[in-house]
Amino acid sequence: MRNFDVAIIGGGASGLACAARLSEVNRLSAGSPSSQSARLSAPRKLNIAVIEADSRVGKKLASTGNGQGNVSNLNVAPANYRGGNRRVLDEIISGDPYSGLDVFGGVLFCADARGRIYPAGKQASALCDSLINTLTSNGVEILLSSRVTSVVPAARQNANGGFTVVLENGEKLTAKAVVLATGGKSQCKYNADGSAYGLATALGHTIVPLFPSLVQLKTLTAPIKTARGIRVESHVRAVVNGQVVKECAGDVIFTEYGVTGNAIFGVSPAFAGLDFNADPRPNSTARANSTARPASTHNSNSTTRVEELIASNPSPHLCIDLLPAFTQRQITSALKEKLALGTPAQETLSGILHNQLGRAVVKYACELTGVEYPANARLVPPEEVAACVKNFCLNVTGTLGFDSAQVTRGGIDMNEVTQNLESKLCPNFFITGEALDVDGDCGGYNLRWAFLSAKRVAEELIKRS
Repeated sequence: MRNFDVAIIGGGASGLACAARLSEVNRLSAGSPSSQSARLSAPRKLNIAVIEADSRVGKKLASTGNGQGNVSNLNVAPANYRGGNRRVLDEIISGDPYSGLDVFGGVLFCADARGRIYPAGKQASALCDSLINTLTSNGVEILLSSRVTSVVPAARQNANGGFTVVLENGEKLTAKAVVLATGGKSQCKYNADGSAYGLATALGHTIVPLFPSLVQLKTLTAPIKTARGIRVESHVRAVVNGQVVKECAGDVIFTEYGVTGNAIFGVSPAFAGLDFNADPRPNSTARANSTARPASTHNSNSTTRVEELIASNPSPHLCIDLLPAFTQRQITSALKEKLALGTPAQETLSGILHNQLGRAVVKYACELTGVEYPANARLVPPEEVAACVKNFCLNVTGTLGFDSAQVTRGGIDMNEVTQNLESKLCPNFFITGEALDVDGDCGGYNLRWAFLSAKRVAEELIKRS
């Protein structure tokens, strides 16, 4: 039976970062202090294992940010995160947006115009290589294709404590401390099927209900049937129970099931956990959200029929501004000019939007105003068409689920861990990253949590060593 000081279950971003920080102790202890006092104060070498169920570590990290490695964000703030023990969560994630990235020795980082922080080489796989090199150099043992089936704490009368870690093949390891860094339930192609939560529940922990987040959204598809494959830079508002609970600027891509794109990932957390089969109740209370506000259009003085209908929509929906660079008045003026030049009504958005999307918007305006399309499309006032451009509304009917989601909403209840992320129920059992009930916005926030929570745990274990 192999014995370790620390067994880290999970070779993803948080597990690798935790192991890399811990293993720095080994690099320091490998030196040869000249004085006796220096030798006595040198940290003790740690025997560390990273146990990964997959055939290699860091697969999800290597694909993050479309393979470019979006690891943090200049605009980080507590409002970018949900769930968890807010006091501990806010303390850990606050501060310098580059903090936590020093684990990637010698790698340079920079931010883009939206504040997203990447390695200067824009290659996420290089971040994996950096961590793996650190682990290899510092003597960390990496066990691949090794699924953990149970973590058994030593009998409480044993003063030395510790754990027996049982693998699927029957092998048993011992460890003085265990770090659970298995991530969530999202993207099962990375062996993230949620089964690892059972390791925590077996020790008495509670799981906050799990939902897919940062995920593509299913919508009513009739309004976008002819717009499939079209990408547009937009400003998207997520509306739940008549309240705008989240909004994001970025690209929207229309698909056969609904919508995807950066802006959709940005607002998708607003729909996590909703019961899409429930009857919509226009007078019900909106989900608790400090940024919630009444749904409205970008032109608050407008009173078009379209805007009145959209404002009264009781279903969870997206309100998409397809031309955020232009005002409703500017669009109306352009449409009037086109009509005056004899442009067919269904083609009035040609040159303003992609032709297929433009026709879809005109048809949508006709349906909202009760006008037959395309025969009587000219009867729809330009103001109403412009209102549809600024408020293209799609009812949300669901998500593509965990297999497509980037992160998991919910997880191990963070109220059951200390400020150092040690279990309150089982001493020397630590939990990091997405395994806890913390999820962040799209844009590097979740990896920031992964790295900083790993740092918090590693620092505590080093103190104890």
